[in-house]
Amino acid sequence: MLLKRELHNPIAFVLHPLAYGKIAILLSFYPLAYEIRVLLAIPLHGKLTRFLNKFELQGDEILKAFIFDMDGVIIDSEPIHFDIDVKTMNFFGVTISPHELDEFVGMTNPEMWKILKQKFNISHSVSEIIEYQLSLKIELIRSTEIGPINGIYELILELKKLNILLGIASSSPIKFINEVLLKFKILEYFDCIVSGEEVAKGKPEPDVYLEAAKLLGVDPSECIVLEDSKNGIQSAKSAGMKCFGFINQNSGNQDLSKADIIVNSIRGIKVTDL
Repeated sequence: MLLKRELHNPIAFVLHPLAYGKIAILLSFYPLAYEIRVLLAIPLHGKLTRFLNKFELQGDEILKAFIFDMDGVIIDSEPIHFDIDVKTMNFFGVTISPHELDEFVGMTNPEMWKILKQKFNISHSVSEIIEYQLSLKIELIRSTEIGPINGIYELILELKKLNILLGIASSSPIKFINEVLLKFKILEYFDCIVSGEEVAKGKPEPDVYLEAAKLLGVDPSECIVLEDSKNGIQSAKSAGMKCFGFINQNSGNQDLSKADIIVNSIRGIKVTDL
């Protein structure tokens, strides 16, 4: 579990003496740019400052944090997982097709392998299976030319320019998460990282997202999530968060209907949508 908090609030510093006056500066966000508008206005007290410092969702809800799933969202890794998991099953004497693993997308390794071990009567322990599987995945990540999903880097920069806290809430082991973020050179952008293996229950339970919100110091209602799986969306919604559902064809047959907004590409995500 990783937590990094760097709080900068230059807007509040500038606006504090103006918030009670007759002139207010309203910063409106546009992709990769700010527009400064000077408005003659009646005193708005703290309400204006609050609006400028935090992105407004609806009513009293405000966006303070954006939490990413990792697999199938930041990295198109589900094909890797399917391939390695099939090879792992073969290594332990079981033949299985990638399609039979669709239902496990978004779940943690211990939870998935516990079910598969019981279903196929595998004699080895869950920890032995995971050790073999994880070694193959890390070796593949290190040796393969692969980059972030198209649009992810730009979305991260867009959110950072808004001073929105960023988190990762992934079902993958923390070792694998770090390998991916380091390879993509984006580890430094995230204020917290939580693995589903570090909480009591993984997705579709809300634990991993609630833990991320706790580490970020925000209320779940102030978070937006980006997910690509049925289990992940259920987890986010159960945590009381709003959620983008990203249609990734490589993530298998996923029901994203519970997402607040469904997008076909990361570049189609606009923070003003929620």
